[in-house]
Amino acid sequence: MTDILILYESRSREIENCALLATELELRGYEVKIRNICSPFKYFIKPRVLVVPHLYNEQQLIGFAKNFWLSNKNIVDLQYEQILGTSIKEDDIHNPQGQAKFAHHIAWGEDQASRYRSVGIPESNIHVTGSMSMDLMRKEFTNYFLTKQKIARQFNLDPNSEWILFVSSFSYANRTEEELVRYEMLSPTARVFNKLSDETLKEVAVWLEAAALKFPDKTFIYRPHPAEKTHQIFFEITKRTPNFKVIGDYSMRQWAIVADKAYNWYSTSIADLFYAEKSCYIVRPIEIPHNLEVSILSDVKSLKTYEDFENSISNNQFDFPITAERMEYFYGKTDTEPAFRQIADICEKLLKGEYQGFNFDYGNYNRLNICNVDGFGNAIMYWLNIPFYSFCKAFRVKKVIWPFMHKQKVVSLFDKNIYGIEDEIKRYQEKIGTVLKSSYCHCK
Repeated sequence: MTDILILYESRSREIENCALLATELELRGYEVKIRNICSPFKYFIKPRVLVVPHLYNEQQLIGFAKNFWLSNKNIVDLQYEQILGTSIKEDDIHNPQGQAKFAHHIAWGEDQASRYRSVGIPESNIHVTGSMSMDLMRKEFTNYFLTKQKIARQFNLDPNSEWILFVSSFSYANRTEEELVRYEMLSPTARVFNKLSDETLKEVAVWLEAAALKFPDKTFIYRPHPAEKTHQIFFEITKRTPNFKVIGDYSMRQWAIVADKAYNWYSTSIADLFYAEKSCYIVRPIEIPHNLEVSILSDVKSLKTYEDFENSISNNQFDFPITAERMEYFYGKTDTEPAFRQIADICEKLLKGEYQGFNFDYGNYNRLNICNVDGFGNAIMYWLNIPFYSFCKAFRVKKVIWPFMHKQKVVSLFDKNIYGIEDEIKRYQEKIGTVLKSSYCHCK
């Protein structure tokens, strides 16, 4: 039996956090495994505590938590989506429903804790810890990140120039009709936001190219959103403008450390820049309707014209657009124990019985029916996934026509989020372990 199983969804968003939490727990003497939510092999792991990236409904409970033994009772929900739109209602898909309410839910700050209470989650199952994503921005992890000089060598950048970072959040841009139909099932405003994203993207591209030409002594870096289908227009700019780069590697935290100045359209990664104590401007060439606004950016001052944008690049007088009090409301206090240690404490208390789990009902389906699908044929498909995934991973297959299901898309996700992940986790844990061993005294 494994002590703790940590599931992740997005490699770029979560894997450093997984490595951080796993290292802390291993230093306390526990056995920890990390798996992707799409991996069928998680079904055969019997953990005493299960940590999931989010948990909203019965479907996710079955997909994430059901294993062969139907034994998962101690579930910790990290809830990575906590900075939401201003129009979020109590019945929104981002609020845990049904049995999902009885997992132990992590809240970064009072904003998320209040949302949990509003949908009926018991107070004993709400844990305000701060954001684990911000832990690596603490002073003790200063030497964890790559230096500007090392990043410059890797991407052929000028380390002596000022680095101007644009943090993209155009994840809804450049989408097909099929994708939009699927997105609308989750969010009624998906199509409207797609149109807004497409129009803003084109205007931002014009601004960035003009600025790169205006300031040839500065380096402009466009960082795509992990879920973004990066528009060809930005790659075309790199051909015309030597000091403009498109780089998707590394976490937002890493870029917050090495950038000199940053620009943000709609991204919650403004928090990384706040905790890295870097200047950041909000860019809004097209106004965002209030019902589409992300809550933490509501009513903040923004740059609405190219002239304002250009002036901000050469002007070093700056006030961060969000107050420290507002950041604390959403992301929690920074003068307490790091969030990863508090979350490790929660796992440990569940292991010791000091916190109570819940007897989740995984349905009347046979335990051999992995995801509780109807029909013998559909159930068999999930078992066929096991040799299929094994084959893809062993031979690093990127495109396969899977005749029974739409597996081309799944293989693409598998390629992005799983190949080489063990080596990456090992590298992160080695670096994190060095810091933790020198900073803390661990005892089980």
